[in-house]
Amino acid sequence: MGVELSERTAAQAGWLSGLLQRSADPSGLKDLADTPNPRLIVIDYAETRIEQLEAVLPALQRKARTDYPVRVLLLVRKSPEKSGDWISVLRSGDDWLESVLDDATARVLDETVPTLGERAILFDAAVKAFAARADSSIASIEGMAPDLSGETFANPLLIVTAAYLSVYNRHDDLPSTRAGLFEGLIRHEDRYWASLANGLHISPVLRRRLVALATLAGAGAGAESDAEAEDEAARMLRHIPELSDASGERRYELARWAHALYPGPHWWNPLEPGPLGEYLLSGELGGYPNILEAVLNREHPASLIQPLDAFARAASYDKKLGNALRPVLSTNLARLCRTAADQVAAGTDLVLMLAGSTVAGALERAVSVIVPEPEVLPPALKALPSRPDVILNGLALTLTSQIADAVRDLAQADSGWSQQDLAQALNSLTTHLSNVGRLDEALGACTEAVDLYRDLARADVSGLRPGLAKP
Repeated sequence: MGVELSERTAAQAGWLSGLLQRSADPSGLKDLADTPNPRLIVIDYAETRIEQLEAVLPALQRKARTDYPVRVLLLVRKSPEKSGDWISVLRSGDDWLESVLDDATARVLDETVPTLGERAILFDAAVKAFAARADSSIASIEGMAPDLSGETFANPLLIVTAAYLSVYNRHDDLPSTRAGLFEGLIRHEDRYWASLANGLHISPVLRRRLVALATLAGAGAGAESDAEAEDEAARMLRHIPELSDASGERRYELARWAHALYPGPHWWNPLEPGPLGEYLLSGELGGYPNILEAVLNREHPASLIQPLDAFARAASYDKKLGNALRPVLSTNLARLCRTAADQVAAGTDLVLMLAGSTVAGALERAVSVIVPEPEVLPPALKALPSRPDVILNGLALTLTSQIADAVRDLAQADSGWSQQDLAQALNSLTTHLSNVGRLDEALGACTEAVDLYRDLARADVSGLRPGLAKP
């Protein structure tokens, strides 16, 4: 949708239009903001790029003029957890960003389910486009469409997927489920993967696992050279069962094979579209906790962002994968928090925000979907600096909120945790909510803490009065 809108706006109105890269630099942002031309900027997966939004949107707003307007389309893939406010998933407490989002409007495509007629129109248009691209001689598309009335085809992506398979796999039965359609796409892609094997003797199972690992982990983020990226990729291949005893030469040739599959900003780039890649990694790697942990045990902070985001997206619809990831994320949480803090300490806020995402942002998204074990939350929070920080505030708030929820449950279950522990957790939550500008919620948490301390003070006046005074 964003690409089509950009192309039409550029062709029909002469606007400067396109998708904003995941990484940018201050000079590039300045050029974009200062360009004397109407501009349309599309930002995909906006909920994973909040740090970038904090820098980009205010800069564009300041430079927008009546004769050179600026329009920004934010594509959000993750639905809000506690409300129907899709804009809420983009809020960070940053005053400039908040002022821009206050004027934003939201259109929820999931609530606009395409009618049967619209599905047929989309299917027909996609078939014609794919046939033209494939130079396929389809005389008529009549009778090609499957039964589009099912729930599967409420998703436009799956309608387009069915059209693709109708052109490229026309002699196969067309699946009618999400899993079946994705398997059809992967079988089609596997023919391409096999064609590049060039005598490497890679089994179909191994091909799938190699592509799944490349999609999950990436390789080369933060590397100073292609050789360094290749070394990292070859090391990661040791964790695939079929390659645990493979020679270094074998692992390097397979790493180079995966490198050649898809172009992109990194040395290993993912299978796309995103939901297809996430379906593959969930099916191929979900049963191997050693692989899931290995992709998080890497030296450069930038290399952690892709796997953390992939975990969050895939686990949001695959509960089995989420259950497999919970102990992995819990075991590594404090270390990942230290890495997030170190990344912030080593860089400047503007450069990190324009990079598209940070370890802190990716980790916050992951723990919001894959809630860690309660006992690891306090040590993880202590790994973050106590002072407020524009990049770390969101992660600190998420961890503090989860601590408060866990303590509330444990206190109610009479498991050794007390109402005083809950009051202390709510007091901490009040501070972190205030740090991100969520003042109404901070007031609610503070009020609950005061009520708890007041009840406790009645029973122990001398011991609990200091706690009552603290909020």
